[in-house]
Amino acid sequence: MELQERNQSSVISSIDNNMKLITKSWQKIKKSHIDWDIVNIKSNLDIFNSELEQFSSNTTDFNKFISENIREIDEKIGSLEYINVLETNLKELNIPFIGNFPEYDIPPYKLNISKENKEVRLFFGRKSEKTNSLNPASISAWVNIRYKKIISRKMDLNALMKELFEAYQMINKLTYREKTPIWGKAVKLTEIYNLLTLKRTTKQEYPKQFYQYELGLLKENLDMSFNNFRFEFGFARDISKAIPIIDNKGKISHVSSLTIYKED
Repeated sequence: MELQERNQSSVISSIDNNMKLITKSWQKIKKSHIDWDIVNIKSNLDIFNSELEQFSSNTTDFNKFISENIREIDEKIGSLEYINVLETNLKELNIPFIGNFPEYDIPPYKLNISKENKEVRLFFGRKSEKTNSLNPASISAWVNIRYKKIISRKMDLNALMKELFEAYQMINKLTYREKTPIWGKAVKLTEIYNLLTLKRTTKQEYPKQFYQYELGLLKENLDMSFNNFRFEFGFARDISKAIPIIDNKGKISHVSSLTIYKED
């Protein structure tokens, strides 16, 4: 393998040199042609043709190398080693994630690596960005730029709690069939999300991954209180009915409900 890599490196270096000399001699030929400089036309034409011949030979070798290289890369994608490198890189960049290859939740994003389509997509709701760079280091660096950009935004937790508070009251009254909210009773977080995104356009603008992301930020807030009310998340035994959220250390929690208590 090392010998093959050295041979590839040598061929690539030769092609680079060929291209430089081809370009250089071609520029001289054009100038000599304008000047009717027959001597320089002939001498540079010899170099030009010689380099073209060598270039053709080198590219034939390179095509053999690159075809084999593509096959090897294709075999590596999705392998245990590939996945380990990708996930290690994400952890080292402090990018918290949930899931397994080829799909990861990185709230507020969803990352998908398609071996079939030879592409990587980062989804934010229905919007997505794409790259064809499949190297694990390239993927993690690409994701890191976008993830750091979104977490650098200042989040207004009071505005979030106000929205949750208002949605909680409505669902609480519907759930327990009362005219006024029964404080201290749990309400499903999925129902709160559905209420917050009643309009289809709102759901596109406020994807579930972003809801997860905001809940994660709220959970890390030591003082989960709004006016004279205290917020508390409930955890489901059946995680399939819960919403996974991640803290900034990558710890996963599965929250299913919100309870709001009225404080004295």
